[in-house]
Amino acid sequence: MRIAYVSGVWDLFHIGHLRMLQRSRTLCDFLVVGVAEDKYVEEYKEYLPIISLAERMEIVVAFRCVDAVMSYWGPGDLRPMERYGATTRIVGPEFGRYPAQQVARTEMRKLGIKLMVLPRTPGVSTSAIKEKCHAETEGLAGR
Repeated sequence: MRIAYVSGVWDLFHIGHLRMLQRSRTLCDFLVVGVAEDKYVEEYKEYLPIISLAERMEIVVAFRCVDAVMSYWGPGDLRPMERYGATTRIVGPEFGRYPAQQVARTEMRKLGIKLMVLPRTPGVSTSAIKEKCHAETEGLAGR
């Protein structure tokens, strides 16, 4: 059985998230999804997610393309991959920009976990959604 692991914050769930999960599922027989813990997101992205960890996990596991969900505390947290026996870790093209991700890549190689990069959905991101909401809120305040 091909077991793959994909992780993310999954905050303000949008079409890019859905497409990543769907594409990931086509590459395996069993898909494990990691959902970033709040403290890690705050350290990594310098903000707290808008949606709580429990709710983000509930949203992600509700999709039929997802077989299991587990929280994780950072790129070096191999627990989800080890627990489910993942042989492939699916990441976005930005993976590897941070030292902790480079260390995780080395550790995965040692464990025989293959890294597979999938493209992002063009024109959509949680950051862009937040920026648009902020701009629209400021526009309303200026009226």
